[in-house]
Amino acid sequence: MGFPGVWEIPSVRNHSEHEAQFPLELPRRVIRIFSAPGDLIIDPFAGIGTTGIAAHQEGRRFMGADATPEYAAKSDARIARLLL
Repeated sequence: MGFPGVWEIPSVRNHSEHEAQFPLELPRRVIRIFSAPGDLIIDPFAGIGTTGIAAHQEGRRFMGADATPEYAAKSDARIARLLL
């Protein structure tokens, strides 16, 4: 039993791809609440693409960037792999 208004989302236990990886359910809920299907979701700190995957799963378009080329490449590959 949680507190009213507090989301209970299990944490990510595998941080092998990114040390600050968060659960997919977190951006999915935020995207679902604050946008409409077809909207563009922009993530300037895309990391390994979790928000991009959530955006696509919720019927939104996605544009992401990351200052670290390694993470930008991982994000592109992860999104492509999971959405095919």
